[in-house]
Amino acid sequence: MKIKIRKDGVLIPKKDMNPKLRKFVEKIDNKYVIIHRLGALYLVEKSIPIGDLNISNYFKLDQLINIFSRYDPYIMSKYLIYRDLIERGYVVKDGYGKGIDLLVYDRGEYPDSPPSIRIIGVEEGDKISLRRLLNEVYMASLNKKQIIIAVIERRGEIVYYKLNEFHLEKL
Repeated sequence: MKIKIRKDGVLIPKKDMNPKLRKFVEKIDNKYVIIHRLGALYLVEKSIPIGDLNISNYFKLDQLINIFSRYDPYIMSKYLIYRDLIERGYVVKDGYGKGIDLLVYDRGEYPDSPPSIRIIGVEEGDKISLRRLLNEVYMASLNKKQIIIAVIERRGEIVYYKLNEFHLEKL
């Protein structure tokens, strides 16, 4: 077995992993590493080899999207945001919420510090309640994270909005 697809990503032998690509790895054990789903999609789209292996020799991007969408219906939207942030120099991991939710590390902070930014993705035209936004800002402040809303436009462009705590009585 060289490469195996799982619901959480792509499993490859540890000996084939390039240490420079550690930001794409989710789990490591004695023999194998799991490249998380979003990282695997990025490596395939960009044809980046993982050492001696090149995932894009085994799979095409649309094949992986179809497989991963069985486990995460938002995988394509997540991937658009993920790719944009990776190309801006950030390290990005899957979030802990439902829907389009990502955790972002400040530049140079991975893996020494926890992620400081939480991205909530919204596709253009989708509704998001004010109550949810207020709850997200509150929870983020407790966890010392910045909340950013990433709106995915119909053409695939992404616009980011930073949310800050505000008080209604002051308005």
